[in-house]
Amino acid sequence: MIQRYVLRLTMLFFFMILFPLSAMAIPKVSLSFAGNSTFILTGANLEDVSKLQVAIGYDASTLSNPRLVSITSFSGARVAMDSDSPGALRLTITADTPMNGTGSFAKIDFYSSGNSAGTISSLNGQIYGANGTSLSAMFEYTNPTPPLDPTDLDDIPMIEEREKNGQSYMGGDVTYLPPEAAKALEQSEKTPEAKDEDASTAGNSAEKDAESKERPDTEKAEDPGAVLNVLERFRLFKGERTAKNLMALFDAAPNMPFIQEPHILLADGKNEVQVTIAKVSSGKTPSFAFTSARYVYGKKLSKSEWLVVAKADKGALNSNILMLDNDVLRDIPLTVSPKVRVDLITPGKVSKADFTLYLKNRGTAKAPLFDLNGDGKRDYQDDYIFTANYLVALEKQKTKAVEATASKKTLKTGSSKKKPLKKSTTTGSAKIEVAEGNSKK
Repeated sequence: MIQRYVLRLTMLFFFMILFPLSAMAIPKVSLSFAGNSTFILTGANLEDVSKLQVAIGYDASTLSNPRLVSITSFSGARVAMDSDSPGALRLTITADTPMNGTGSFAKIDFYSSGNSAGTISSLNGQIYGANGTSLSAMFEYTNPTPPLDPTDLDDIPMIEEREKNGQSYMGGDVTYLPPEAAKALEQSEKTPEAKDEDASTAGNSAEKDAESKERPDTEKAEDPGAVLNVLERFRLFKGERTAKNLMALFDAAPNMPFIQEPHILLADGKNEVQVTIAKVSSGKTPSFAFTSARYVYGKKLSKSEWLVVAKADKGALNSNILMLDNDVLRDIPLTVSPKVRVDLITPGKVSKADFTLYLKNRGTAKAPLFDLNGDGKRDYQDDYIFTANYLVALEKQKTKAVEATASKKTLKTGSSKKKPLKKSTTTGSAKIEVAEGNSKK
């Protein structure tokens, strides 16, 4: 037994001499906590990698609505995300040219609830070489520092140590961030205005600072995703939760860079949404990737305008279109909602009384009423879902009333002539590049 053990050690020693550590390095995929419910996905020791498939599990009780921001440092790489159910999401990274070396792939922003920073529960996947063969790889993740209990005597020394370092006993602080993840986070948080200032002179920077002080807060650098994402408006809303106020959150923001039709899509997996995107750069065709949605078709409408048609996944709450336009990534959030019944009082008919009933009856923390997304609690997401479905139902109700009135007028006048429908002049669609795994019709 001892002789065999010595023999194994001897073989391992010679193996390490013959094959240096650099040659033994295998690809590694890491998901690192970067603060504020944000995680950075990076890759290291990649060699002729053409595709990665990554599955992430997370604590759905503290983290929700994952939002993907592609910050890949690999040339020609594209990142797409699927989030079919709470607590799980999948990322697919593909590249036109093989990926080599170390770099970042994406930043994933979560919405957090409660005092906990939220945790990742699992990370696994598979990577493929340029010839399509499966390669060995390591997958690892780092979570926020755990919270400590000030009433627990055993935790007091650790609490004091954290406070000395300016940290909170509630946890969540970033203890270590790999260099590639830190660099990716820094680049992703740098606004276009900040990049312009870096390239300008000190005098120009001072002039810009003076101009920004004169502008009101509402005119400061806008984040289109934050402004246009209706679900995010509900999360941040601090006013009185009335039917009027909640419905107003769905009003279109001024100067939107895109138009969605219908304005609210009930995600049944069948209905299509049309998105007209403005201010698209001329030149090469843009690339598209989809989160919780599938590509149907797209076409160029004019020099600076594109039409993209997609289907949101059934039950989707947070869908996005990511457009790579002349090396600039644009995040286009879709206004979608799971389909639920809101005719609480009279079946087939909605009224303000339904909304009032919903708002007044919340139930308890242990037994919430109108938990529309089935996550075991009543919060802003349920308000969003109810309001979205209420607005759609109200619009259908108004349309039926108008059609009924028009039908009565037609019967009175005896007119039965109808104008012929114009045939569509749309004969085809432009070919656009769509991230793999999200282009099924």
